[in-house]
Amino acid sequence: MKGYRHFFNFIVLWNTRRLQPLVLILCCAFFLTFSACHSYSKKVFQAREAFYCSNLESAVNSICEERKKAVNAKNKDVLKLEEAMIRLCQGNFRESETLLREVRDSFDNLENQKLKNNAEKAASMLADDCILAYPGEDYEKVMIRVMLALNSLMMNGEDVRAYANQINLKQEEIIAKSEVDPETKEKVKKSYRNLAIAPYLCGILDDENISAQQDQVREFTKVTQWSPNFHGGREMLERAKNGVHSQKGNGVVYVFALVGHGPFKREVNAEVTQAAMLISDIIISSASKHTVTPTIAPVPIPEITLAPCRYRAAKVTTGDGKSVLTEKITDINTMAIEQFEVNKPWIIARAAARRAVKKAGLYGVKEVAGTNSPEAELLVDLVGILWEASEEADTRCWNLLPGSIQVARLELPAGEHSLQLSASEKSFQHPNSVPGFSFHESPAQYRVNYPTFETDPASPVLSQPSAKKPFQAEPHTRKVWKKLLLAEGLNPSSCRVQVNVLDGRNTYVLVYFGDYGLIGEPHVSGQ
Repeated sequence: MKGYRHFFNFIVLWNTRRLQPLVLILCCAFFLTFSACHSYSKKVFQAREAFYCSNLESAVNSICEERKKAVNAKNKDVLKLEEAMIRLCQGNFRESETLLREVRDSFDNLENQKLKNNAEKAASMLADDCILAYPGEDYEKVMIRVMLALNSLMMNGEDVRAYANQINLKQEEIIAKSEVDPETKEKVKKSYRNLAIAPYLCGILDDENISAQQDQVREFTKVTQWSPNFHGGREMLERAKNGVHSQKGNGVVYVFALVGHGPFKREVNAEVTQAAMLISDIIISSASKHTVTPTIAPVPIPEITLAPCRYRAAKVTTGDGKSVLTEKITDINTMAIEQFEVNKPWIIARAAARRAVKKAGLYGVKEVAGTNSPEAELLVDLVGILWEASEEADTRCWNLLPGSIQVARLELPAGEHSLQLSASEKSFQHPNSVPGFSFHESPAQYRVNYPTFETDPASPVLSQPSAKKPFQAEPHTRKVWKKLLLAEGLNPSSCRVQVNVLDGRNTYVLVYFGDYGLIGEPHVSGQ
């Protein structure tokens, strides 16, 4: 009989319209939450799997299907980024450039439309960040310019310098617009690093222009300053100072390799925030006439995660059997992790603020509805728990980025050459650090035997280098890697490319080796 009495009290309370404000608010919140672009990684699961198995046609069709769906209206920009990478690997550089330019301009517009952004952000406090138009991560905004430069390099090269100049200009703009740390009084993103690939691209464009020697020296000086561990930068600087492009009768081939799987996001719980909010719930409830919705649901935030890394570089072998390994000039994974650590306190603070707004809204509903019975308080708290539990971390990101961009320089006699490109589990090591090898400055590319990396005995199939922090992935991500291993035979780890080397001129080659082999085909500039 007691249960029936509580139910009768609820009906009376509803008929007096006291709970109607609560229902209206929660209906809006649930509508916003469930109409949002949740589980983005699951949406692109099929496309990502096809991409890393080098089934580019299936991958692009899957992405295009997602772009057509009305529910993905807020995801259109990040889906364009995925498609742009697929088009790049297909050799459709013009289409890839168009998509990248559209997203670049869209991200810039989102930054400038502050009024609209503020309205959307206010609405996201009732649900989560998934209802917002994807604004792009800082590293993604910079990498758009990098990919635009590589696209142009593989076409006519007319816009390479313009795109390259935009790379670090955007980085500086991001730093300038960042918040000020209340303790240090400095910009939060001040630690963001300049990318050496920008001056590197500008420098090699001046290779064939003798009158631009001073400009080239200036660009390669930046490379050595911004990326001191990039040994190729010092060699390029010495060549520029000596005014040497190549020996007479030779030309130069630059290989740009996109290597490995780039960063992606997974949902984790902000445990510290959750514990702090539990304590605040108790404090506020003890000093108020209404209870505060208890923090039972975890506070989710997106965290940058790295995939297992099988391949560390691309190996370029010439017709005479001599080979070089590409050297890392841009570490996208490291850049994403470093930027995440800088922004993590602000990400957690936003998640905590959202939870506080929801609690305040529910408390206000109790005031408006005049709830004064334990049954009504419990009902509101139960609905509030469901509301908070509906939150999801915004795991949208540019999934198909490589883990790093690497380069190799080969000086070859003018004429036709067949180069073998293969994925290597060994990474670049400067010859000066190899015992018994003496490095002599010369326009010719050095060639050495590189030592192997130690592997993790627990992962013999992946040949994954041992790491301090073991890889943890969502279940659907594990399935991707498992399927890719099974399909490895369909994805070769080496290929051949024909290049026509001209005396005193540069030729550019672009190749993408994912963690399980070649993606698409290698491409040669101007062909």
